[in-house]
Amino acid sequence: MKYLRVVLLGLLLLPIELLAQGIHPYEHHNEREKDTTEAQNFQQFFRSGTLYGHARYFFMATDNADGLADYFANAFGMGIAYESAPYRGFQIGLSGFFNHNLWSNQLHERDVLTSQMSRYEIGLFDTKRPEERGDMDRLEDLYIKYSRRDLQITLGKQHIKTAFINPQDGRMRPTLADGLQFQLRGAKKMQLDGGVLVGISPRSTVEWFKIGESIGVYPAGVNDSGVASSHPTNIPAEYLAFLEGKWQPIKALELKFSNLYVDRLMNTLLLQADYKKTFAQGYQWRAAAQAIWQQGATGSSAVTHDYLKANHQARLYGARLGLDLPSKWQFNLNYTHIADADRYLMPREWGRDPMFTFLPRERNEGYANVNAINLVVKKPVKERWMFSTGAGYYQMPNPTDFARNKYGLPSYYQVNIDAFYTFGGWMEGLTGQLLYVYKGNATGSPLADRYTINRVNMSLWNLVLNYHF
Repeated sequence: MKYLRVVLLGLLLLPIELLAQGIHPYEHHNEREKDTTEAQNFQQFFRSGTLYGHARYFFMATDNADGLADYFANAFGMGIAYESAPYRGFQIGLSGFFNHNLWSNQLHERDVLTSQMSRYEIGLFDTKRPEERGDMDRLEDLYIKYSRRDLQITLGKQHIKTAFINPQDGRMRPTLADGLQFQLRGAKKMQLDGGVLVGISPRSTVEWFKIGESIGVYPAGVNDSGVASSHPTNIPAEYLAFLEGKWQPIKALELKFSNLYVDRLMNTLLLQADYKKTFAQGYQWRAAAQAIWQQGATGSSAVTHDYLKANHQARLYGARLGLDLPSKWQFNLNYTHIADADRYLMPREWGRDPMFTFLPRERNEGYANVNAINLVVKKPVKERWMFSTGAGYYQMPNPTDFARNKYGLPSYYQVNIDAFYTFGGWMEGLTGQLLYVYKGNATGSPLADRYTINRVNMSLWNLVLNYHF
């Protein structure tokens, strides 16, 4: 394998302190046990707070078809976060992270045949400055939080995880949000989350953007006529609002909804039902269904952007059938259909697909008339290993059918092989992941180079080490 030497050299560049890191990244520190004792004064409010840290190394390499450019990159970064002790229900938090390009080829240089740049590796750093190799710093959290019984309200810059806006942890740093978010946990079987956001800092950037400005930070694809989209410069949305909830009317059934309204742009509603049934000897069947309805917002006809039409209507449907065995093998058979109407759209800067058929390193956002099916199998081995593999077929519209295909992705099949390991002993807190992805041409005919590079007939290698303390 021609990238083996690159992987080994990347590991040699990995700073020694990475080998001492801990198990919980600070962006997920709410999952970590901590002292919740109320401070009695402002001095205790600050002194009794908690410090968190996270270091991350990421090697990524793309092996494209013969004659097309290949890419590789080694990234390392580290961040520190602080959250105060609670005082009368209030807490403050702040964090920052720096990122370095340790070694890569020239990610901003364009392939000779297609004039395209790196698609994946460039996202480890700052997509707005692809030639930058020095440190890239970002203020990530800066918030005030109020907690009382089953209610939590957070105001400011913060980590966020919703159906449509989420960290999408596939590069060095996650997507972040600026605004107000609340979480309400009432009865055991009900919860409600919502908020209003005015800013987004997408993964693969170090800047904060207004809502409209954040749409198009990544490559914007083409409009319905096949012309490069102009929307990165002219979407006037000033805010977005979301509301989502879960309800478990009976033990075996969970109902979910998520609604996202983007100012003067669109409204998207997700409904989902999950059912599970346990049988004797530890067998469990699972079934789920989801539907997404999307339409243009009132007043969108008054603007000049070409992101979507004023009468935009998109529909998506999904189904899942799963089986868990007593031996802890887990099988999920998934299906997604995007209707042959308008393209299903959701800014890639905001999060990953909520579709059942999502496999890491590719998305089905930006398309219409799609049929996708995949099988995902997971198996923990002892206490520290977890293996996962997924294989899927994705029937896409023709890449030149611009009204249905925003990003020029042809029909493809994808295979993922994923392995996770949690270290122990003196390396407690260090976790590792090795992910291999292959995407092949499923059109049945040769493709132009511009629809092949970084899309199909390619392998993608990922090695990730996290140290959390």
